[in-house]
Amino acid sequence: MLSKLINIDLLKNKLKYLLVFIFLFQIAGTAQELLEKKHFLTNEIAESISSNPNQAIKIAQHLLSKPSITNDEKAKINFLLAKIYCVKGDYSSALNFLYQQKDFKNLLSKYEEFNVELLKSSIYRELDLDKQSDDKLLKIEADFSKLAPSETKKAIEIAIVIQKAKALTKKKQFDKAINLLLSCKVDTKLNDKFDDTLNLWYTIVLADLYTYKLDFINALSLYQSAIEKTATYKRHNAYARLFAQLGLAKIATFNKDFVKTDLLLNNALNSAEVLQNLQLKSYILNKLSDNYLVLTYYDKYKTAALSFIEVNEAIEGTDQEALNTAYNLISQEIQDEYDAKKQTYYNVIYALLIFLLLVLVFLSILTARSNQQKSRLAEIIKYLKITKINFLTQTTETHKQDPKKITIPKETEQLLLSKLKKFEKTTKFTNKDISLAVLAGQFDTNTKYLSEVINSNYNINFNTYINRLRINYIVQKLKTEPNYKSYKISYLAENSGFSSHSSFATVFKTITGISPVTFIELLKSENQANS
Repeated sequence: MLSKLINIDLLKNKLKYLLVFIFLFQIAGTAQELLEKKHFLTNEIAESISSNPNQAIKIAQHLLSKPSITNDEKAKINFLLAKIYCVKGDYSSALNFLYQQKDFKNLLSKYEEFNVELLKSSIYRELDLDKQSDDKLLKIEADFSKLAPSETKKAIEIAIVIQKAKALTKKKQFDKAINLLLSCKVDTKLNDKFDDTLNLWYTIVLADLYTYKLDFINALSLYQSAIEKTATYKRHNAYARLFAQLGLAKIATFNKDFVKTDLLLNNALNSAEVLQNLQLKSYILNKLSDNYLVLTYYDKYKTAALSFIEVNEAIEGTDQEALNTAYNLISQEIQDEYDAKKQTYYNVIYALLIFLLLVLVFLSILTARSNQQKSRLAEIIKYLKITKINFLTQTTETHKQDPKKITIPKETEQLLLSKLKKFEKTTKFTNKDISLAVLAGQFDTNTKYLSEVINSNYNINFNTYINRLRINYIVQKLKTEPNYKSYKISYLAENSGFSSHSSFATVFKTITGISPVTFIELLKSENQANS
């Protein structure tokens, strides 16, 4: 009887342990499933960046909303989100996610850490903050030189070289950029191991440089190679493919194969729409409208021109927002670096009281240097603001020395300049229907000549040229005719040729630095003071 009881107890214990084991196994299985699901979704984000960015954003936001997400995962997803917003042309959002990485230091791979900084440099260059972009590249190269030799270092080197080549391209140092790219040893398999976009961008940047050099044989081969790569890689990179198509379109235009240009630009436009990159869409629509004029497809030209205007209205102010974001984040970065240095010196003070006096002197010098850096940043911001409010008479001499994209006979250029001066003395620019094509028709020239003359002599594009004339016109009216100060903003907008109150207010503030209402109030105050 006793032995039976003992056996029953043993059996109960075995069952209890078995149930505990099953429970723990289920928990472990569930945790493993969650990890695998997160890994799958993160990979899906990476694979959708350049083909379906909106879907990638939704997945990323879904993962970030999970209570169980770790800091390692947040760091990875934030980096991917920055890349997504770059593809969409939303540089303000991209910068915000890049600067969030300071909260997740040492949680990304070394390759990703360098790419965070390289992406910042690239965005600065896109926003014409070339000084900040170059400074960032110099700092990246300094950090790169401290790395021990490894496969990671080789991949980082290619990424740095690509960005340096892009910077040289913007400075029109094409030969130097080509030599830099060709001197770099490209290990295709190694690059794909880290980032399968590296080889793509290396190919496209080199092709762009050959295009600028009019070496279309090499350029054509490289563009086609890039397009083939986008088809064979597991990630369908519509973003890179778009740039390759734009390169091929440039070559087709130069060869006067305008039908092929039409096909390539429309393919690129489809990609831009999928990516929802309004900046690229605006650029492509502008090129398409020019091409339609050459092909005498007037209906298509009208449609493209109207779409171009709509897109430009949609992106009005986004560049300024991105610039403001960049300035704020750069200022914060400088402050953070300063605070970090200050904390380090404070720690030294606490540890080495015997050197207190010496450390205090050193901190004073450091503070002075920091103030100098802040003052320098303020000067940069002020300079860029002044650049944005320059009127037509304020052009830069350095730009006039830049080589022109289109060769225009000197007599033709002088004639067009003379006509522009006469045009500026009229009020024809207040006509809402004025456009580059319309004005070119009135001047008996083509849009490319007129656009190039405005670009090279005024250092602005046609839209900015017209907007400045309109704002200058209304400013003079406000200053010289008292009745204008009591008119509604909507009337001022219509009187100066703007299609809406909002677009007038935005352009007015961009050019003058203050809103129309504030400007009118200042004029009234000034008049009262004078009286």
